[in-house]
Amino acid sequence: MRSYIFLLSPPYCGSTLLYKLLSTSESVSCLPNEGQFIDEVKDIMRDSCWDSEKHMPWPYIKTVWHRYWDESKFYLVEKSPPNLVRSKLIEENFNQPLFIISVRNPYAHCEGLIRRRNGWDEKKAVEFCIFCLKEQMKNSQILKNTIVTTYEDFCDHPLDFFEDLSQIIPD
Repeated sequence: MRSYIFLLSPPYCGSTLLYKLLSTSESVSCLPNEGQFIDEVKDIMRDSCWDSEKHMPWPYIKTVWHRYWDESKFYLVEKSPPNLVRSKLIEENFNQPLFIISVRNPYAHCEGLIRRRNGWDEKKAVEFCIFCLKEQMKNSQILKNTIVTTYEDFCDHPLDFFEDLSQIIPD
């Protein structure tokens, strides 16, 4: 049976680096880009994407994603930042997924939001950063199968992170 790995990380917090590193494993299949941007589900997943109450047709989304994953691989990886508000439903719809919960230094996160998001001022960036931190704290408390890290810890001590990961994923 395949195993799912979901990277739960706010945007501009370093998840792409981790995603690319995981994709180098012969046991891992990553989607060609964030699952939320795959054409067949983009309109569904991008509409009110940060609303945790918005209904998502997970069986359909899962079917679409499976068309893009290499199913000869054991680990199937996905990383759409808005999924951090959908994590409990993901846990219910995907068989025993592993969640990698990551955050970044709030100053760096806010700077990235301001720099990359046209029209975001400091207040909007701080409010969104706090929203994401609260969601990640909740995720770390309610999800069953998790690894919690920060972008800074991952960069400063990558071997420690991969040792933690190997406790759950021996490959």
